[in-house]
Amino acid sequence: MIKTHIKSVSLSDIDINDDTYRITRMSNIDALAESIKDIGIINLPMVEKTSGGFRIVCGFKRIQACGILDVLEIPCKIVDHSSSSTRIDCLKIAIADNTTTVRLNLLEEARAIVKLSELCDDKDELPRIANALGIQVNRDLVEKYRRLCMLPDRIQQFVGNDIFSLKIAIELDKLDSESAYAIADLFDSTRPTSGQQRELIANLKAISAIQNTSVSKLLASSPIQDVLEMNTLDRKQKIQLLRYQVKKLRYPYITSFESRYYTNLQQLNLPNGMTLVPPRDFESPVYTFSVDFVDTDELKHKADCLVQLSKSNELMAILNRKIEN
Repeated sequence: MIKTHIKSVSLSDIDINDDTYRITRMSNIDALAESIKDIGIINLPMVEKTSGGFRIVCGFKRIQACGILDVLEIPCKIVDHSSSSTRIDCLKIAIADNTTTVRLNLLEEARAIVKLSELCDDKDELPRIANALGIQVNRDLVEKYRRLCMLPDRIQQFVGNDIFSLKIAIELDKLDSESAYAIADLFDSTRPTSGQQRELIANLKAISAIQNTSVSKLLASSPIQDVLEMNTLDRKQKIQLLRYQVKKLRYPYITSFESRYYTNLQQLNLPNGMTLVPPRDFESPVYTFSVDFVDTDELKHKADCLVQLSKSNELMAILNRKIEN
């Protein structure tokens, strides 16, 4: 059990840049400052003595708010290191102080777990300690969190802001930094879904390998850059066109078949209740007609339609497997 005593501490003696126990980053604290101005500090910050002054254990925002208010001294809980309290005890207090008041985002959880792992001698005990502090982890996730905290700050912040997932961040770590930043900026501006992000990354990596160029150069070239500069498109339209152009670069024959299919399908003018289903990714020559009917008369009528369709130039064009260079 950590022991403390209460004492007024000069704000100038507190090192607000010491991140030893910091779990969350600073946010807008104007409301907190107004609250402290009106009724004072309800929950006292905790600090520990260092050779140069004091290090914050918990209460970063409260102390910063006091700085905004030009407060010279504030009452703090001082950690008594003459007792059995240790640095991991202080870290547990810092984590609990956050998890009991706000929900940590993924990046904040990762930072908390990595800090704990650095102080926890028994790695098998780490998940139990974390779970008791309100963070559900296992050993596999601990390693992923460690990888996340080794990524550049900019990539970490994208994860913290829910631009993309931990899995995507780890994928970006496999790329050169310029390409990783280019994809991160792309996802930040267009906000594709997780599935769309995985699709774009896989296709871009494949194209870069085929063309022996970097992903960042691909994103900066036509036709991808042309799509990104189309201000007449809304976000969803831009994502769809972007996915199409990237897919076209990776699978030129498939996208050619696909484009020809939709052009001729529109000209086929199929009756209601009849659909033409293409093969997946146009890799097979087998197409399927799906016919809905309620009685034999309707079935006969649609059977006649199928006979007429079998003679149409548009259907012949769809079934043609040849692609002109």
